[in-house]
Amino acid sequence: MMETPKQPSTRKKFLLWSITTLGTATLLRFIKGETEKPIQPKSNTVKMLTQEGVLVEIDRKHLVAADKNDVKISIDELKEWIKKQS
Repeated sequence: MMETPKQPSTRKKFLLWSITTLGTATLLRFIKGETEKPIQPKSNTVKMLTQEGVLVEIDRKHLVAADKNDVKISIDELKEWIKKQS
């Protein structure tokens, strides 16, 4: 009986190489770690919306810290405060 020469499946080889390559790339990414973005220094200004709907920047030194006992504004008061320009 004559044996046929075994030829490895090229599809299996391709899948194994693809999985190995992707696994190695993923593993190296976690080992190397992603480059961390530098932390931006805290800005001295705060953006706030005026009653007219204009976005302005205000220095933090001009803001007064709120007390913990202050009551938050209600949604109805907020809707009344923001007036649409007619």
